Amino acid sequence: METFAHKVFRLGPVLIVPVMIAGSVAYSPWRHYDSWPAYVILLGLPVALIWHLVLITMERPRAGYVLYAAVNLLLYLFVGLRCLYVVAVE
Repeated sequence: METFAHKVFRLGPVLIVPVMIAGSVAYSPWRHYDSWPAYVILLGLPVALIWHLVLITMERPRAGYVLYAAVNLLLYLFVGLRCLYVVAVE
């Protein structure tokens, strides 16, 4: 039987994106890369990558989780770089 915690664990990498967006909103008043809110955005990518690797090794079918990781990480890169760019240019 699948528990609620197991479902949340599988959706965890997707839930990092809203945290990253909130970090970019918090980051906007400083507008430079040496402030702490920038680390929320920059550290989210390795956390999401490791989380996806754990999911790929633990869950079946692996091909589905590889596709899930590829789509989510591409989305994360697009949104993350966009958040950093828009905030830094303002």
